[in-house]
Amino acid sequence: MINLNIINLTMEIFKEGYICDHCLGRQFSKILSGYTNKERGFSIRTFIKMSLYESKEIDTIDDVNILKNLSYENNNNKCWVCQDIFKELDKWKENIINKINDLEYSSFLVGTTLNGLLLENEELIWELYGTKYTEPLKSEINRELGKSIIKETNKNVDFLNPDILIILNLKENSVLINYKPLYIKGNYNKYKRGIPQTNWKCNYCNGKGCEECKYTGNKYNNSIAQMIGSFFQNESKGLSSLFHGSGREDVDVLMLGDGRPFVLEVINPKKRSIDLKYIEKSINKYYNNIISVSKLEFCSKSDIKIIKSTPLSKTYRLIIEFENNISEDKFDNSLLVLSKSIIKQKTPLRVVHRRADIIREKKIYNLKKLCFNLLEKCAVIEINCDGGLYIKELINGDQNRTIPNLSLLTNCNCNVKELDVINIEKL
Repeated sequence: MINLNIINLTMEIFKEGYICDHCLGRQFSKILSGYTNKERGFSIRTFIKMSLYESKEIDTIDDVNILKNLSYENNNNKCWVCQDIFKELDKWKENIINKINDLEYSSFLVGTTLNGLLLENEELIWELYGTKYTEPLKSEINRELGKSIIKETNKNVDFLNPDILIILNLKENSVLINYKPLYIKGNYNKYKRGIPQTNWKCNYCNGKGCEECKYTGNKYNNSIAQMIGSFFQNESKGLSSLFHGSGREDVDVLMLGDGRPFVLEVINPKKRSIDLKYIEKSINKYYNNIISVSKLEFCSKSDIKIIKSTPLSKTYRLIIEFENNISEDKFDNSLLVLSKSIIKQKTPLRVVHRRADIIREKKIYNLKKLCFNLLEKCAVIEINCDGGLYIKELINGDQNRTIPNLSLLTNCNCNVKELDVINIEKL
């Protein structure tokens, strides 16, 4: 039985203007379960009208608006709350179906952006009659559209992680489709120096484009992110991609061994079932002896955090040049001091403009000499250490911002001629 409170509140609502069954039922969605809002509104309207006729109170109602607005929906009445949006949902459904028909997806979710008038009307009815029992307008639009799309497509609604998000924008009378990003993890190797991991803006124009950068806006012609991302964008018909690496090597450093872990995030992919083995072969063939990828597999957004936060040790091989002659014994003793040391390292001067100037402590786990050439004033060593240790500064000292360092221990200016990452592993 509909209680007196609902009857009195409904009679007050009818004074404001004609209200459709959807909007009437929505005002009581929390207390009359088991109905759609339209069914709920129809029942309330019918019950009140029958009760008034039965009790013969209809003739005693002074407010003519109540009698007028009690009538059932017809083409001459327009709901003042929703502006008859529910009569237009079939049109919007067809618009949406046309946009998603050729997309590859398993699940979807509908969202709505209300225009100013609808927001104002909803806020007004809430202000007048409260929100104790009501459901927001956009929630009902989303649900009703979702149900009709399910019937047309046989796809499922996913409230947490949909493949596509359908946004009905009533501000602009348009439909926008947002695609869940596609996440792929793997490892990459770099066999040629001079390639950054991600794009660097031109130093002269800061990315705007100038003669120096040939109006590309970039300091370098290419990057690992671009080289790998372009293949995935083409295969998935994605709009763009974001590259998330497990650390990064300098532009002039090779990445050897099993490679560096990464996650590629493809933005707005229209195709999701892409062949990773085919892409891997294609990248490796096209960029032969420049870069390669391996261990490609689909993953989730959480893998980005994992590769960024997992502690790693890294093994480097480097060629060191000496400014002056030093004895091999002195060199060996200096390596012995560095081996298994805790290195205190201020942010290097070359990167301090873009990173916090703090002291980091990193450990060296193993250090061995591979070659020492007194005549050429050079040596080759391998270092296994914590990820995040700046190797070049470990050798040159960076004006003693890294302590201890090889230059200080040998009393000779030392510099890295070549540097390669030969292994990355979890601690």
